[in-house]
Amino acid sequence: MGPMLKAKFDDIVGSKRSFKLWHEGSELVKKLADEKPKISLFGRLSHVGNLNYDVFSEIAYVCGLDMTYYETKKNFIDEIIVAKRNKVAHGEFLQSDEAEIVEAIDLVIEIMRTLKTDLENGAVLKSYLN
Repeated sequence: MGPMLKAKFDDIVGSKRSFKLWHEGSELVKKLADEKPKISLFGRLSHVGNLNYDVFSEIAYVCGLDMTYYETKKNFIDEIIVAKRNKVAHGEFLQSDEAEIVEAIDLVIEIMRTLKTDLENGAVLKSYLN
């Protein structure tokens, strides 16, 4: 929301006039619906701690990626990768067998390859503009 629209919204919210409030509010909503959002991805990311699925999905949304494939990997990203990484980073000992580690590595590589392909296709198709 631009600074002028935000100021107008603040005026409307602070108003005691009921009919005019609704009319001005509906006009503001129309303007907001027509205004293309300006998203500062870098500003948002500078305030984010660990990359988890929710943060990843915000980045993917800004890039215009189809999240269908990644949605199926949400639990793996949050519970296997991020949670275990955090435990190790905080000094906990994790015991895993070789098969579990190989499976996790294979899935991480698959996700990374899919992401690379999706980003390349998105750049060519300019899906980030939609």
